[in-house]
Parts: sequence; structure tokens; C-alpha cells
Amino acid sequence: MKLLVLAMLAVAQTPPPEQELPARRIPETNPGHQAQLLTAELQKLGDWEPQHEFIDAAVENLWSENEWTSESDLFARETLTEVAKIPPWELNRRLETIVERVSDRYDMPADKRDAFRSSIYRETFGFMLKNAPLLLEHTQEYVGMRVRGEPFTAEAIAEWTQESESLMEDWLSRSERMIETFEASIPEEHRGLLERDLESYHRRVDAIQDMRESWANGGWKPEHWGLQNDPIQLKAALSAAEATPGFSDAERAALDRTGMVPKVHFAYDPSTWEAYVRNFIALYALDPGQTTAAESILVELLTRATDHLKANMSELAVVPRVERQRHEHFAVIRGMFEELKRRLARIPTAAQKRAVANLPERQPAEQTRKLSPDPA
Repeated sequence: MKLLVLAMLAVAQTPPPEQELPARRIPETNPGHQAQLLTAELQKLGDWEPQHEFIDAAVENLWSENEWTSESDLFARETLTEVAKIPPWELNRRLETIVERVSDRYDMPADKRDAFRSSIYRETFGFMLKNAPLLLEHTQEYVGMRVRGEPFTAEAIAEWTQESESLMEDWLSRSERMIETFEASIPEEHRGLLERDLESYHRRVDAIQDMRESWANGGWKPEHWGLQNDPIQLKAALSAAEATPGFSDAERAALDRTGMVPKVHFAYDPSTWEAYVRNFIALYALDPGQTTAAESILVELLTRATDHLKANMSELAVVPRVERQRHEHFAVIRGMFEELKRRLARIPTAAQKRAVANLPERQPAEQTRKLSPDPA
């Protein structure tokens, strides 16, 4: 992911290369200033923990799909996990994490550790400064898509992959220089370990290059980046009715007129039903007593649904998520959601229902009204 420059070999979402610039490219400015802009752009993602989980899922999926299970592979996986926990704007912490983990693995003495640290800092910052305008451009695209709730597409990934070819070569060249410095720092008793680690590293690089070739030709799929359960990708894969079930066409029209943005929820997934209830409470402006009644119904249905899921886990777990909206194994769960919907529909008064039906059209200049936040 472009957010993890040091993990680019694992997830292969790199920025574009130095080449003739497309019209959409931002003007070149001072690299230091662009580094500040890059940090500000990344911080728009908010709390880093959800992003870390997203990256970790992508890396875990990549390792699993390619059966990278050797001890060297697992060490690389664990290192990426530790690095990904740290926000990308804390780059020094990320680099120090790598230095410490690798140095400890090879029992490097202090002077060799310092030489390795100097090498990795020099190449990493050189890479980032050389490509600062391009890193910023792709980061803006990535952050913008996530913040707007837009799914990644095979076409977009193909474009990113094609643009990043020269940059990938640049990073691999820098990596080889770091390896040369590193090899000179390894005690003789750890040469065998180094050979195994380098063999697994080159095997992973070769596999990622093969995947990049497929992505460049439109072969990217969400599961390649661990996004098969990502709400944004799922909503794009399903129809609007499947991603926000329970609302009638008239209610969806009312939501559109008010500018409300429904929270994504799925009939087959009880863990998302609270989102539907919050949508419903906001749409009909339920009073405190009505809200308590709605929440009580939700708790009852969630309890029943949870019991059903636990009792039938073996047959339910094997159904792919994208098939659960229609698969027969999830018919009971979807039926419980229908019951939730029917019982909630009895709560609003006739006046509240008329108010929703008669909502005026939203004026273009009005700000989009968000749904009221969940109670603390």
C-alpha cells in the first residue's frame, strides 16, 4: 500500500514512476514541503488503528494465498505487522522498528547496527525525496477514495500498477544496495540464516512481480489486498437495496431528500443491524420512549440471531460473504431481519410517517445531513 513505503514489496501498491507527467499531476515543489503535505493528507484518514487492520488483513491474505510459511517468511510477516501498527507520519519509529528487529535477529554489534541504520535511513529518505511529488499524488488519490467511500476498481489498480513500474525498479535497486551493506555486517555464525532470509525475500519479490503483471492487465480482485470483507468494496459489489436493506423505495427517496447518508448494513449480518436501527431512529425522529422500544427489539433479535449463528457455525462459515444475501443457509438470519423491520415499522406514529412521506426536496445548496451519532 502506498501508505507503507517500506511494506511496498508485500502489498505492491506503490506510487507512480518518474516519467512524462500526465496532466493531472500536481506541480513539483520543495520536497520538504511535499513531505508535510503528504503527512497532512494521510492524517485525513483519522484514527490509524482501522487502517492498520486493513493493511494487516491485506498482508495476511497475501502470505496465506502464496503459502509463505517458512520461518524466514513468518519473520518478515511479523516485522511488517509491527511496522504497520505505527502511523506512517512517524517514519523514524517505523525505521527504528525495522533496525531493531533485524539487528536482534542477527546479533549485530553496535557499530554494525549503526552502519545498517545509516543505510536504511539513507535509501528510504532518498527514495521518498526523489519521488515526493508522485507519492503525494497517489496518496491524495488513495485517501480521497477511502474518505469518500469509493471502492477500488481493477481499472484504477491497473493504472496505478502501470505507472509504478519504474518506481518499483528504483526501490528494488535501493534494496539491493541495502542488502550489500547488510551482508558485510553479519557475523559468520549467522550466514546460513542470512541465506535463508534472502532466498525467501527474492521468492516473495518474484511472486509479487507476477501479481503486478496480472494487476496491470486488469486482473486485480479485492481479496488480493484482503478487502473481501471491506464494507466499501462490499457495498459496491451489492445493489443499493442489498447494502441498505429494510428501507422501502419511499423511505430511500425520503433519505435522499433529507440528504441523510445511511449507515451500511446487511440483512445477513446481525453485527450490522444496529446501523439499520440507528438509520430508522434518525429518519423518523423517534422520541426517547420510541427509541428505547426500538433498541429493545434490536437486542432481542440480536440474541436470537447470535444463538442461531453459534449453533450452525460449521455450515454458515463456509458461505462466501458476497453470496450470503441470497444463500439458503442464511435464510433464517435474513428472516430475523425481516421481523426486526416489521416490528420497528409499528413504532412511528401516523404523524411521524406523514412527516417522512412529505419531506420537501433538498435544495442543492444545503449541506448533506449526517445521521445522528450512536449514543455513547
